[in-house]
Amino acid sequence: MPLLKCINAEQAGAFFDLVQSGVIGREPSNVYCLDQETISRRHAEVLISGDGVELRDLGSANGTYVNGRRIDDRANLLSHGDQIYVGAMLFEYREQSSIEDDDTLDRPMIGRGSRSITVAAGSLLDQQMALARSAQRRLVMSDPAPVPGYKIAHHFEPATGVGGDFAIQHPLPDGRLLLVLGDVCGKGLPASVYMAYVCGVLAGLDPELPPTALMKGLNRALVEVLEPGMFVTAQALCLDPDNHRADVISAGHHPPMLVADDGKARQLSFDTGLALGLTHDITLGGTRVELKSREILIFSSDGLDEAVGSDGDYLGVHRCVEAATGAAGALDAVRRLSRLVDGHVGNADASDDLTLLAIERAES
Repeated sequence: MPLLKCINAEQAGAFFDLVQSGVIGREPSNVYCLDQETISRRHAEVLISGDGVELRDLGSANGTYVNGRRIDDRANLLSHGDQIYVGAMLFEYREQSSIEDDDTLDRPMIGRGSRSITVAAGSLLDQQMALARSAQRRLVMSDPAPVPGYKIAHHFEPATGVGGDFAIQHPLPDGRLLLVLGDVCGKGLPASVYMAYVCGVLAGLDPELPPTALMKGLNRALVEVLEPGMFVTAQALCLDPDNHRADVISAGHHPPMLVADDGKARQLSFDTGLALGLTHDITLGGTRVELKSREILIFSSDGLDEAVGSDGDYLGVHRCVEAATGAAGALDAVRRLSRLVDGHVGNADASDDLTLLAIERAES
């Protein structure tokens, strides 16, 4: 029997069986009642058929996310291991064939699909963190803007309730897409406060500025407010779909990976410049990437290669490159890498926030 297992907040480890189709939400009459402040009264709907389990959003205020992508009212077929946000509650979807010998389900069942299923709201601090997490998700991009001839996928996962990673987008009038992603040093509440400030500054800058001018404007704002020792790494990417090229401007952020048209992945090598907020005289780096058909450009925060396992070892770039090799598109690349991190970290606490952004040129 398929189930949803809660993997964050006070109810982490609790689960409920998906025994019938029905609505998820705060309304007591729902088949799956989740009494949590960030969840709408009728939030999402589970659809069970011979093809499997599907999930669709019902116009919820805070959204339903599958593997970092906000879904709409169209049914999305779930796969084992999918990460699902319902409001601020994070679930993992499990299939029966994969859980019969699973000894991790050691918390009481929330229920079995009856109308009595209720998840407690938790402490006041839990509720405030949930609301802060929901607010932060509104600051970063949800569905990537459509770009003709390209597919874009992304994944955003704070190490704690909130974090310092950010990714925003600006479709430009000439058809190009500006993407800015980055990482405030540290994690948790202090990093999230500066992350919100970064998003506010970027919202106030003209997105049609050259990426270099945009990064310098952000740096001027950060120098004035960052605490000593704090800094922000970032990359501004301008995707030109007509000429099939991506101009990357970097401020201390590690280079992206490229999956070539033959399936082989590698990390690009170029001068990445200095982090933002350290000095008024900023030094930026960058490169231009010409994308061939079926090539994938993968950006990430250091929560990817610097993920720490239970034995204290770093995941490392080499294993990330191995996992990305052979990826069948942007979405597959994001799924491979997020699951690689999950497997490496295991039961240990996440050491840093994780953001993934993959851009695929479709086959021409």
